[in-house]
Parts: sequence; structure tokens; C-alpha cells
Amino acid sequence: MDTKRRRRHHNALFAALEEAELRAEIAEAREREARAVNHASVERADAVHAWLKVVRRAVGMLVFPIILLLSAGWAPEHLLPLLLR
Repeated sequence: MDTKRRRRHHNALFAALEEAELRAEIAEAREREARAVNHASVERADAVHAWLKVVRRAVGMLVFPIILLLSAGWAPEHLLPLLLR
């Protein structure tokens, strides 16, 4: 193999190596981005779940005593002044 041919062969191998490294970097960056997006959506879902839990407890704290009072025979006209205090 003459020098010119060897140099071209070496340049082609070097270019192929650079291209493979760039493709690997791009794939890694895409994977990192996908993981970040997935992590953000999981955090968002956790926040919504916690918020719904708080709302469910608050509604339960309001509704349960009213149901108990109604089942004990209290009429709504007795409950209204208590609720508006």
C-alpha cells in the first residue's frame, strides 16, 4: 500500500470512528432527555395524587359529620345555621 492510499484509508477509518462517536453521543443525549421527561411526568403524577388525597380528606371531613347529623334526625333547617357560622 502506498503512502497516499494508506493516508486515505486512515482518514476514512478516522471519519467512520468520529461518526460512530457522534451517533453514540446523540443516542445518549436522546436517552437522557427521555429519562428527564419521564421523571417530570412521574413527579407531576405524584403531585396530582397528593393533591387529590388532600381534597378527598377535606371533603370527607365536611361530608361525614353532615351525614351523621342527618342520620341522627337533624333536619336541614337545623344544619344550615351551623354550616353558615
